[in-house]
Amino acid sequence: MSGIPILANLLKPRNIKVETPYDAILKAFLSGTMDQLPADQKGMLDRWRKADALMRNGEIIKKGKKDIVQPYNFSRLADYLVAEYKISYRTAYDDIASAKRFFLSTYSRDDKDFARGIMIEWGEKMMWEAQSNGDSKSAAAFFKVLCDIKGLMKDDPDLPDYANINIPYFNLVADPSALGFPKLEDPDAAVARILAKRKKDKIDIILSDSESIDFTEQNGS
Repeated sequence: MSGIPILANLLKPRNIKVETPYDAILKAFLSGTMDQLPADQKGMLDRWRKADALMRNGEIIKKGKKDIVQPYNFSRLADYLVAEYKISYRTAYDDIASAKRFFLSTYSRDDKDFARGIMIEWGEKMMWEAQSNGDSKSAAAFFKVLCDIKGLMKDDPDLPDYANINIPYFNLVADPSALGFPKLEDPDAAVARILAKRKKDKIDIILSDSESIDFTEQNGS
């Protein structure tokens, strides 16, 4: 993964309505005008880059005599940003959220998908390290887990490509001649002729019989 937002493949500068500093930074990034950003927004982007790098690379901690790398949790990441950039905790947590949103590495803005993308990166690193160290068994185990996380072990449903479906357009008009059909001078008469030619079915016979009944006489009125 690189420090380039995946949104750059989906958005154009003209699609962005600038209402927040985030919008302004993203629009400047997509239009190549980063140098025109004010100093405070450039500083925001620097903090986002740092937060994104720390989330991806993790932190090195000591376990006995060994140095191990573990993912940053948000509280420790916020502590780092506050100490490094002299900002408030509220700003630090806003920066973390913006970094995840800006440097989106997976499929949506959902936290679960972001975490899945990070775990895939970490898993791939550990798989290749295990393979490089001659530990094929561990490498195979990582490979199996990665396939599961990526969903490669499941068959994709056979769904149509909705982006290429042409939805029919229905144009309803009162005058058929607007669509190239012969103009009807007397639509009511045309309907009557069609109904007269239609073969009567049982419901027509029942209705016809019911119309001939004089309910007034039957009620003795």
